[in-house]
Amino acid sequence: MRQLFLNLFTNAGDAMPKGGKLTLRVLRAGKYINIEITDSGLGIAPENMAKIMDPFFTTKPEGKGTGLGLPICKRIVDEHKGTLDIHSEVGKGTSVVILLPLKNGNNAKLLKEEMQ
Repeated sequence: MRQLFLNLFTNAGDAMPKGGKLTLRVLRAGKYINIEITDSGLGIAPENMAKIMDPFFTTKPEGKGTGLGLPICKRIVDEHKGTLDIHSEVGKGTSVVILLPLKNGNNAKLLKEEMQ
């Protein structure tokens, strides 16, 4: 989880080169925890949204990013039986919404069955 937040906070900071606002909200949503990280940065161009989870895809200058941060985040969330969604608007910023079950492992299967 530390790597997840480090990657997301680093991306947010990089997206706000002249400063900005980073907001972290954590809410309980029934049997889930909802984590929302929002920045007031540059945003992601619509043509890049479909590629941001592709390993080695980056819009950062050479030497600044590897394109592995978001794919790693996605994998971490998947391994915790959660979801990761990204919403962005150029010039207005980006929001990353993570939904994780409060119980993990085998309990996640039971939780999924309860939700059906």
